[in-house]
Amino acid sequence: MDNETTRIYPNTPQGQRDKKREISEREAGGWSVLSEKLLTHADAGTKLCCCGPSLTPSNNGRIVVTFRPDEAIYKQSLFAKKLIQEFKATLRTKRLQLETADEYGVVDRTGWEEHKKYFAFHLIERRLGLTLHTYVREAVPDWIDDALDADAPQVEPAEPNRNDGRAYESQCADLLRQLGWTVTETGKSGDQGADIIAQKFAVRVAVQCKHYEGSVGNAAIQEALSARHFYEATHAAVVSRSSFTASAKALAARTGVFLLHEGALEDLNDITQH
Repeated sequence: MDNETTRIYPNTPQGQRDKKREISEREAGGWSVLSEKLLTHADAGTKLCCCGPSLTPSNNGRIVVTFRPDEAIYKQSLFAKKLIQEFKATLRTKRLQLETADEYGVVDRTGWEEHKKYFAFHLIERRLGLTLHTYVREAVPDWIDDALDADAPQVEPAEPNRNDGRAYESQCADLLRQLGWTVTETGKSGDQGADIIAQKFAVRVAVQCKHYEGSVGNAAIQEALSARHFYEATHAAVVSRSSFTASAKALAARTGVFLLHEGALEDLNDITQH
């Protein structure tokens, strides 16, 4: 199996402590010690495979430890990460829905943290048909956040400008066009709750764009819901670079309105297929 790694420690009290600590940490992470040997003064200058420069002569020598990932845990880790990638669009939407902000802007991640644990047990374990190793189970929440954050757009802070809202709508519309959607911008006059109508085959989405500094509230969800009926759309969505209030998320969940960060527009096609 690949991914073996070799570490060198000085044969000193501190080196022994460092070696013991790393072995403990790696064993907790599903690695095992493949080999461990002491290179003494007689071995000085011997080139070590995969270890870089030759050893410097020392009275005490060097300790060379080769680690190998546990095969079962390694396979579980790969399986879990594959499923995270498969459901990344859904997970991104769930995070947006479950991370709630109060009127002071304080974000509560409790619901999202619980959902990540739910994902590990109800999806990964059941698909795998085995109980996850403790290391994998505890690592899944971090792997999910890492996967979602890896391709999150870096959004520049919005500058106060009366045209920002219109420019933001055009930005979202252009992105949807690039993703293969046929897009109509309704304009500010008589938009009936939708800034954009995006269509792809039989799917039509009424999109409300909110360029807010603070959290987006219930009004945006109500506008999107109204637009869905007015434009006879199959779906409705609110897109924002900001967060959503807890009440807005509750209303959206009840009415089927999608709440999306602008970075999740690329997932709109997948989301509307479920």
